[in-house]
Amino acid sequence: MSSEHNCIYVASLSDYNAGILHGVWIDFDTCLNVDEVWEAIRAMLLNSPTTEREGLPAEEWAIHDYEGFGGIEVSEYESISALWEAHEILSDLDDQEAFFDWLSYETTAEISEVTESNIAAFRDAYRGWYRSEEEFAEELVDKLGILSAADELLSRYFDYEAFARDLFMSDYYMTENGYVFCHC
Repeated sequence: MSSEHNCIYVASLSDYNAGILHGVWIDFDTCLNVDEVWEAIRAMLLNSPTTEREGLPAEEWAIHDYEGFGGIEVSEYESISALWEAHEILSDLDDQEAFFDWLSYETTAEISEVTESNIAAFRDAYRGWYRSEEEFAEELVDKLGILSAADELLSRYFDYEAFARDLFMSDYYMTENGYVFCHC
């Protein structure tokens, strides 16, 4: 699981418009459910300096900053429910960086794309992290036993570089971070 926390900074818009920076960081890991996220937002709005000064309730808010969520852009008015759902799904995922690489390649890489069905598709496609395409090809040849029946002398002539090139022209792709995925 990732050590990166999924957090948002929610600001009071009435305070912001009055030139006052008033908001709260909400760490989803410290909340038990989405209701606690909403409670933190309501508490921040209730403590608005503009409300104290002018007597008008602060009701509008926006997300002005965020951390985590795999680097997917979180908009000012992102759905809190969608963020919570994404957080819950991601908290059970061991290979978050690989998932976000896959998501960026396969979809629009938005919070709404962090779904159980996309996690399942990611797991089906994910083959691991490798230093190079050739390293993946060598492991695949070994794993499948492609050369197991070949004489050792003949095995030395196998062209792993060419085999890797063929694999990555059609069935596989490697991200810039070294994660390999199958198109199949």
